[in-house]
Amino acid sequence: MRNSEARRYARWAAGVAMLLAMVVAGVYLRGVWVAKQAEKKAPPAVPATIEQRSNEFSYSKVEGQRTIYTVRASRTTEFKEGSRNLLEDVSITVYGKKGERNDTLRTRACDFISSTGKIGCEGEVLISLRAQGAAANSNAIEVVTSGISFDRDSGLARTEKPVTFLWPAGKGRAIGVQYDSSDGTLSLQHRVEITLAISPPAPLQSGLHEQQAKAVHLTGDRMLFHRDGRTLRILGTVHAQQTTRELTADSLLLELDESFHARHLIASGHPRMRDSDVQSPMLLAADEISATMMPDGSVESILANRNVHGSRNTAAGEDEIAAGRIQMALATIANVPRLMTARDGVVMNSRSATSAGGTRRIETEGLEMHFAKNSTPGRALLENVNSLAPARIEWQNVSAAGGAAGSVKSVKQIMRMRGQQMNLHFAGENQLQQLASSGGVEVTRQVGDGPEQATSSRELTAKFSNAGEWSTIDQTGDVRFHEGPRTGQGDRAHLDRATNTATLTGSVILADATMRTTAQTATFTQGSNELRADGNVLSTELRAGTGSAINFASEPAHVSAAHLVADVARGHAVYSGGSRLWQGESVIESDTVELDNPSRMLVAKGHVRGVFPQAARPAKAGAPPARPARSGTELWHVKAGQLTDWGSESRARLEQDATAESPEGSIHANQIDLYFSPSTSGSSAQQLSRAVATGDVTVRQGGRRGTSNRAEYTAPEGKFVLSGGKPTVYDSTGDTTTGRQLTFFFADDRIVVDSEEGSRTLSLHRVEK
Repeated sequence: MRNSEARRYARWAAGVAMLLAMVVAGVYLRGVWVAKQAEKKAPPAVPATIEQRSNEFSYSKVEGQRTIYTVRASRTTEFKEGSRNLLEDVSITVYGKKGERNDTLRTRACDFISSTGKIGCEGEVLISLRAQGAAANSNAIEVVTSGISFDRDSGLARTEKPVTFLWPAGKGRAIGVQYDSSDGTLSLQHRVEITLAISPPAPLQSGLHEQQAKAVHLTGDRMLFHRDGRTLRILGTVHAQQTTRELTADSLLLELDESFHARHLIASGHPRMRDSDVQSPMLLAADEISATMMPDGSVESILANRNVHGSRNTAAGEDEIAAGRIQMALATIANVPRLMTARDGVVMNSRSATSAGGTRRIETEGLEMHFAKNSTPGRALLENVNSLAPARIEWQNVSAAGGAAGSVKSVKQIMRMRGQQMNLHFAGENQLQQLASSGGVEVTRQVGDGPEQATSSRELTAKFSNAGEWSTIDQTGDVRFHEGPRTGQGDRAHLDRATNTATLTGSVILADATMRTTAQTATFTQGSNELRADGNVLSTELRAGTGSAINFASEPAHVSAAHLVADVARGHAVYSGGSRLWQGESVIESDTVELDNPSRMLVAKGHVRGVFPQAARPAKAGAPPARPARSGTELWHVKAGQLTDWGSESRARLEQDATAESPEGSIHANQIDLYFSPSTSGSSAQQLSRAVATGDVTVRQGGRRGTSNRAEYTAPEGKFVLSGGKPTVYDSTGDTTTGRQLTFFFADDRIVVDSEEGSRTLSLHRVEK
C-alpha cells in the first residue's frame, strides 16, 4: 500500500472517529437536556405538611334527585393537619331546590375545612344571581366582595367586608352580605346604598348627566333580596331621593320584574313622601305608601293607605288633605299627576295666600281629582274635583262691609254647602271657577253676627271670582229658604255676594211667625234685614194679634200689591202698586200701604179708598122710625189722598180731599178722623162709632146739605153736629138754616138749631128762620 493511500485512510478514519464522538456527545447532551426538562415538569416535592395534591375538586349537595349546589375547584391541596384543604379557581353553582336558578360564586382561592364543611375565601369574590338558562350577563345581579365564608351543610355564604353590587336596574354598595343558597336570599347587612337607574324610552333619551340626576338613590340599614320572589326589602332608616322628591320610612319593599326593574314599591313604618320643589312643595304621609312603576322608571300610580295626610303649597295658597286611602295615577316619565282618588273620611282644607281669600274645607267619604293635560312637573293644574259620596264644603273669609254713617268695616263671612254629589271646576292656576251640586243641596251663609241664612234645593251652580271667593249661587228645584224666624220657598234661588242678596223666583212663598206672603220674586238683603217682593204680592196674617198694625177685626188681615219692601227686623213693611188691605169687612185700597208693627201704625197713600163697617142703630122703643130700619151692617166708604190708622188708639185719619160716605149720608172735608169701637154684637171687630171732620166740611143727607168748619158724626145716635164758622143747612127746596151749631138726625129727619136765641127743632119739610 502506498504511503499516500495510508495517509488518506488515516484521515478518513480520524474523521469518522470525530463524527462518532460528536454524535455520542450530542446524544448525551440531549439526554441531559431531556432530563432537565422532565425535572422542570415533574411535580414539586410534596412538603412534609402536605398530604397530597390533586388537579380537580368537586362537591355537590343533593336532596332527593335534585342537586342544590355544586362546589368546584381546578386544584386542591390537602394539608396533613387541621383538615384543611386549599381550593384554587373556585366556583360554587347554586341550582335551587327546583332547578330554577343558576347562581354562581367565583374566587381565586378558598380554604376548605373538611371536618366542619366550612369554606373561607379571603380574596375578592364575585356572586352572580341569574335564572336557569339565562345568558352569562343577562338579567343578572352581580355582587363583589371579599372575606366570604361558605357553610357546606347550611349553604350559607357570608362576609362582613364591604360589598358592591350591580344589576340591570341599578347599582349599590353596603357593608356585609349573606347569601342563602337554599332559597336564593341575598342579605346586605349594614349601610346599604342603592341607585335605581332611569331608562327613558329611545325618543326621550337624554345625556348621562341628566339620567343620573333623574336616578333614584336609596339608603337603609340593611337589605334583603329574595331571588325566587324577585323582591328587595330595605329595612331600618330608609331614605329614597329623586331630584326634589324624597321618601322616608322604616321599611321599603321593591317588587322586581323579570328584568329586575322595579315594578312595585311598598313603604311602611311611618312613610313620608316629600317634594321640595320651590314652586309647589308637597308632603304625603300614611301608614303605608305604595307605588307602581313602569320599566322606564316612571311612576304609574301611588297608593297611600290608612291615616293619610297630604299638603301642598303654591303661589295661590296652601292645600291639605286627610283620608283613609288616597290613590294617584300619573302620566309620562315626568310623573305628572293625572287622577287622584281619595276615600274614607276625606277632609280637604285650603288656605288662600291672601287674607281676603280665607279658607275652604271639603268633607266627604270619597272624591276624585282630575288634573289638566297641560300640567308639568312642579305645576299640577286641577281641572275637576268630583265627590263620590255626599259632600260638605265650608268657606270662611273676612271682607269689607258697610258700617254706620257710611264707614267700612271687616266682617267675617261663613258659607257652608251640602250635596249628594258635587263637581268643582278649576281654571288657571288652580283657581276654583264653578261648583255644581245635585241631590238634596243645602247652603247656609252667615255675615258677621247676623242671623244664619239657609237655602235648600235639588240642584245648585256656584261661580267664583279669581280671588277664590264665591260670586253667585243659583239653585233650582223645590227651593227652600230660612233666615232666623223667616222661611221661604220657590222654584229658583239666586245668591249674589256683591249685593249680599238672596233672591227667590217662581211661585214664591214667604212666612214668619205672624205673616205668610206669596209673590213671583222675593229678595233678602243680609245685614240690612231688607226683604223685597215683586209680582202679585199677597200677605196674610197667620193669626190676628194685638201686636199687628192692622186691628180692624178679630180675623187675619190680608194685603195685596205689586211690590213689597220690608225691614223684617223692625217689623216695618211698605206695599206699593195697587195695594189692597182687608180684614173682616174693613178694606183699604191705595197706591201704597205702609205698616209699622212696633208703633201699630198703618199709612195708606195715593188714591186711598176704604170700606169700614158700622153696626145698625137700634130702633127707638115704642116709636116707629120715620123711614124703614136698615138691616145688617152699614158700610162707610172713604176716599182721601192719605189714610193714617193708629191701631193702639182705634183711630184713623183721612187727609187730602177726604170723603166718608154711607147709604144715609156723606162727609167731605180737608181732614176726617174716624173712631172705632168693638162691635156690640159680641165680636171683637172694630166698627165705626164716630167721625170728626175739620176744614171746609160738607155733609150731605138725602136732599139736605150742610157746611161748616167742623162736623162730628155719632153712629149710635145717627146724627151730625155742624159747628165752627157759619154752620148752614141747605134744603132741597132751596131754604137754608144757620145757627151756632146745627144737629140733624138721619133716623127722623129732625134738625136741631142751636143759636143765640136758643134751641129749636125743625122738620124736614119746613125750616123756620
